[in-house]
Amino acid sequence: MRVYVKVVQGGSTIRVKSDHESVHVEPEEIAVKLTDARRQVAEYEVEVWGDEPEVTAMVTAETETTLALLEVKTRMEEEQERPKGRGMFNGEPYFDQDDPEPLQRTSYSRETGKITIYANFPSIRHYLGENLRHKKTLAAQVLMADLIAERYFFEMARAKKRDVAISPEALPERIQRDAQELSRKHGIRVHKALVDPGLVQKDQAAIMAPS
Repeated sequence: MRVYVKVVQGGSTIRVKSDHESVHVEPEEIAVKLTDARRQVAEYEVEVWGDEPEVTAMVTAETETTLALLEVKTRMEEEQERPKGRGMFNGEPYFDQDDPEPLQRTSYSRETGKITIYANFPSIRHYLGENLRHKKTLAAQVLMADLIAERYFFEMARAKKRDVAISPEALPERIQRDAQELSRKHGIRVHKALVDPGLVQKDQAAIMAPS
C-alpha cells in the first residue's frame, strides 16, 4: 500500500478490511508515520489471503477522510501470483479548473491511477462554485462522493470485463450492470468516507426541527 502523506497525514490510522468472511487482511490497522515516507510517499505491506478459491471480495482501506478500494479474487495456492505495482486508484481526485468547457464530468488515468473531476462542467460548477469555494459544503461533498463512486465502480467493472469474451455490442451494458451492482454493495462506504457526518447530522436535524 502506498500512502501519500500530504493526503493521509502522519499520525493517521488506516483501517483495512475485507467485505467477505473468507477473505482476510493483515494488518487490519496501519499507523501512518512521516518517518516512513520517501518523497512524501510511505509504503506498507498488506497481506491478503482466502480460505477457499474463486471468491471475489472488496478490500477497503480508509481513514476519517479518504477511502481506497481494491477488488480481489482468490485462487488455488499454486496459481497465486505475488501482487505487484499499485492498486487501480491513487489518492484523492484531481480537480481540473483549466478546461473552460469540458465535455465530461470525470475521467480516469490508468497510468497515474487518478480520477479527474472537471470543475467547470456546468452541473459541477453549480455546486462547487468558482475556484472550488463551496467544496466543503454538504451539497458539494455529496456530489463529489457520487462522482468518485461512479468512476470507481465503472473502471472496476471495465477492468473486470477486459479479458472476458463478450460481444462488443453487449459489453457496455454488462459493464454498466456490474458497475451498478458494485455501487449498490459498496457505494455507501464511499459516501461515509468522503461526506462529513457532522454536516449530514446538522442538515437532518434542521429538516426535523419544528418550524
